[in-house]
Amino acid sequence: TNRLADLNGMLGYGALYNGDIAGAIACFEKALNLNPKFALALGNMGRMYFNQAVEKNNELSEKITNTSEFNAAKEAEVLPLYRQALPYYEKAHQLDANEREYMVALRSIYYNLNDAKNLKLIEMEMGF
Repeated sequence: TNRLADLNGMLGYGALYNGDIAGAIACFEKALNLNPKFALALGNMGRMYFNQAVEKNNELSEKITNTSEFNAAKEAEVLPLYRQALPYYEKAHQLDANEREYMVALRSIYYNLNDAKNLKLIEMEMGF
């Protein structure tokens, strides 16, 4: 099943590379059903939601100049995407604690979600 999980992970990455988010999610979920400890697939799932959050945040910051309107839009449209990315990155980090990408993403997510406790922990782990 690990080879099949790997295959689905590669197919998911290919779909993601080609902009097929739905296809990528389907492949990564299949990979994770076959191997729930597949850190790379977990990281890729987290990355999809994380990247969507960053893109949405940038889009909002370009079109909304009023701070309170921006914060409301961020709460409604950006933070839910960070919340979706969080469990994938946390589990990927548990499985592959040396992967810097997972730590960098978690640091950003904790910062954006105002999770000071976990932000401090991940920064200590990163050597800050």
